[in-house]
Amino acid sequence: MAAKEYKEAEELTLFGLELMEEYDDSDPRLIQTLQTLSRVYYATERYGHGAPVLKRLIKVYTRLTGVDSVETSTIMQNAALLYHYWGKKAEAERYYKEAIAAKTKLLGEKDAQVIKLQTHYIKFLEDQGRKDEAYRIKEKILRTKEKDTMSRTGRWETMKPNPTDSTSLTK
Repeated sequence: MAAKEYKEAEELTLFGLELMEEYDDSDPRLIQTLQTLSRVYYATERYGHGAPVLKRLIKVYTRLTGVDSVETSTIMQNAALLYHYWGKKAEAERYYKEAIAAKTKLLGEKDAQVIKLQTHYIKFLEDQGRKDEAYRIKEKILRTKEKDTMSRTGRWETMKPNPTDSTSLTK
């Protein structure tokens, strides 16, 4: 994959998948093999091959980690991207919305992963000609970033200066 030798990567990954089919689908080696295979299909724009692999991974991660986990929502994000570039609008939007909802709930709206995912969704909306919706999300992200300032703990009054501390402000 790193060398972008996708044909060889696909052959090796399919061979690995054949070997891994003997194991339970919760085996980390099988999961890694499926993730690699989905990356190969995405990188080579063979979205029709990658979609069933990602759907299988979503089922596995949902069973293992729950529907509202970072792992499951990351695979949903990957599915959203795949369907987006494949031109499957309804599927892409569904996965974008599910991934955004889960990641926002888990990580918060200020998290870099959430903002990156929303940025992909904005691109999707713009590609669909839905510029007003995209603009509203951009504005929300900007308002969130503007609020991201330093805050006080509200506990400064309980802190007593150390008289032996040479950096004490109350000498």
